[in-house]
Amino acid sequence: MTIWEIIAIILAILGVFGTLIPMLPGSVLSLAAIAILFFSGGVEGLSTASLIIFVTCGLGLMILDYIVPILGAKFFGASKQGIIGSITGGIIGFFLFPPLGILLGTFLGAVLGEVYVGKKGMKAVRAAMGTLLGSGAVLVLQIIYAIWILIWILLKVF
Repeated sequence: MTIWEIIAIILAILGVFGTLIPMLPGSVLSLAAIAILFFSGGVEGLSTASLIIFVTCGLGLMILDYIVPILGAKFFGASKQGIIGSITGGIIGFFLFPPLGILLGTFLGAVLGEVYVGKKGMKAVRAAMGTLLGSGAVLVLQIIYAIWILIWILLKVF
């Protein structure tokens, strides 16, 4: 086993943990593991086509990470102010209460945005739930992606 393979395995493991811990960029770490193997010539079977598939999936997940929570909020009836509140709350939560502050801030920001436009009680909470469900859906996909890369690397290296 080469040093590049060891580094790739470590990065892939960190990628799995990074999908669960908001302070670590899980998809980026997983993608870095694949890139190291590709550019070091570390394993057989990692063709340019394979790299393109991994990169496309990884970039797609990174884009979905921003879009799906907004779509979830819209689906559950969030207003423009609720969506702005969820984005603002997520950013503030990230800095004030990492790592759970992102989820809590997103939720509370959406609720406050909805209350600001006049929604009360469960209507405001329902709209905020869409952001959490959207984030949860993307989180599941990111976990699958990170585990897919880790297993793929382990199978190729061993």
